[in-house]
Amino acid sequence: NLNCPMYSCEGGDCDKSVSIGGRSAVINTCGADPNGFEVNFQPTITGVSASTGSFAGGRRITITGTSFGTKMSAIQILISPKLCVPLSVTDTQVVCQTVNTGLTADMTSTLEMRVNGVSATCASCAFTYSDAATPKVNSLSDEAKLVQGTQFTLTGQNFVATAADIAVHT
Repeated sequence: NLNCPMYSCEGGDCDKSVSIGGRSAVINTCGADPNGFEVNFQPTITGVSASTGSFAGGRRITITGTSFGTKMSAIQILISPKLCVPLSVTDTQVVCQTVNTGLTADMTSTLEMRVNGVSATCASCAFTYSDAATPKVNSLSDEAKLVQGTQFTLTGQNFVATAADIAVHT
């Protein structure tokens, strides 16, 4: 706990920003006790952009909320049985990417996030690894001629609709 005296600002802008270790909170000091008060840096999740993803990973998830801080090394996101790797962090948003799970059957898990070891609260953070979201390749044209820059055709199921979201690794 950190207790700092903050004096009332009669008639002025009473919202003050407090930042410690890359985590911030806004407090209102109007009529505040000059002996100080407690500032809550409890991370809270208010939204999650995706609720399903592939067994193979690669799903980018945007987590919104408060008091996440700005240090990527302080963020740990778990969607059992695997981590969701943080790609970017702001005090109000984290983007992570799921990894290959090795699963072969649908599984629903709770997204759990910790900031500096403190659990972020989340009312509804269910995530389902789904067979229906996992791409499957049935065939590849011109496999023998597959080199960088060559065009080819993949046929299969559950591909994403946006070409920019597709990557092929040989």
